[in-house]
Amino acid sequence: MRVLEEKQVWQVGADQPVPVDVRVIAATNRNIPALIKAQQFLEDLFYRLNTLAIGIAPLRERPEDLRPLAEHFLGEPRERGDHDRCQHRRRLRSS
Repeated sequence: MRVLEEKQVWQVGADQPVPVDVRVIAATNRNIPALIKAQQFLEDLFYRLNTLAIGIAPLRERPEDLRPLAEHFLGEPRERGDHDRCQHRRRLRSS
C-alpha cells in the first residue's frame, strides 16, 4: 500500500528510496464491500484501488463473446509454436 501512496520503494540494503510509476489493474468476482465489513479486506486499500471501476457482465451472460475469445486464446499457441494445442482451434472452426 505504501508504494501506491508514496510512489517509491526501498530496495533491500539501499539508503535512498527508488521512485516508481506504477499502474495497478485488479479484478475479482468477490463482493469487496462485504469482505470489508467482515474485516477480510482492507478498506483503505480498496479506496486506493477503486479509482476507476469497470463493470463487465459475466461471460455466461455474453455468449456472443465466446467464439472470438476462444479464437483469440487458442490462436496464441500456434504463434508460440505449440502445435499440440492447435488441434483445439481446428475443432472450434469445424463446429
